[in-house]
Amino acid sequence: MLANRTIGLARANAQNVGLERTYDTVLKGEVGRRLVRYIAGGTYIPVEGYEIESENGKDIITTLDVNIQDIAENALLKELTANDAEHGTCIVMEVATGKIRAIANLGRQSDGSYWEDLNYAIRATEPGSTFKLATLLSLLEDKKVSLNDELNLEGGSWKVSGRTVYDSEPHENKMFSVKQAFEISSNVAMAKLAVAHYSNNPTQFVDHLKRLRLNQPTGIDLLGEGMPIVKTPKSRTWSNTSLPGWPSVTKSSSPRFRP
Repeated sequence: MLANRTIGLARANAQNVGLERTYDTVLKGEVGRRLVRYIAGGTYIPVEGYEIESENGKDIITTLDVNIQDIAENALLKELTANDAEHGTCIVMEVATGKIRAIANLGRQSDGSYWEDLNYAIRATEPGSTFKLATLLSLLEDKKVSLNDELNLEGGSWKVSGRTVYDSEPHENKMFSVKQAFEISSNVAMAKLAVAHYSNNPTQFVDHLKRLRLNQPTGIDLLGEGMPIVKTPKSRTWSNTSLPGWPSVTKSSSPRFRP
């Protein structure tokens, strides 16, 4: 099962997936052909000068690390089982180079087991807390805040436009620096900062997302990557909760604050 969906499958009468699909023309090589002539007695003999030798396909070397892939898959399986989750994905990137060292994908099967049934890593999904980094980068580049600025996390919950933004756990009723708030992945902090500094000009924030190319596919060598959706103030679904929604989530059953 190791990296099954990423490495891919070559199947007869079915669509290939993964790297097998992306590089099919490179991997498959050339099929040999020979022109033959039928002679008496049910015998065929080759016609000289009408032969095409078969040719092996080329090899591909990936950036995947077998050991890291194995660790990622086992860790993902453990968490999915513990939380009775429907599916999950785990991507490990070497930040110094951008190389992908592991892509683990597991989905629950009809018998309750988990298997690499789809590549969830390249499907459209909510960015989760990783999006707080994009928010903080925008704030710092626009010199709206510094890491030492302080703000009130409201004990871990904050109401905005009739909705409530929650942190994963309550906090002490004290001031936190922007750096501390980012370290504890505070939804309230990033939502408050986004509203305070971009509510009068949300396009400025959206432009940052575009400069970070978060509105474009990554271009990873796997066909089928979904197109990111980044709302703008001109979008029909834009609302007062769109801006604080990017870097935060809620505990309610209503749609979470996401682009």
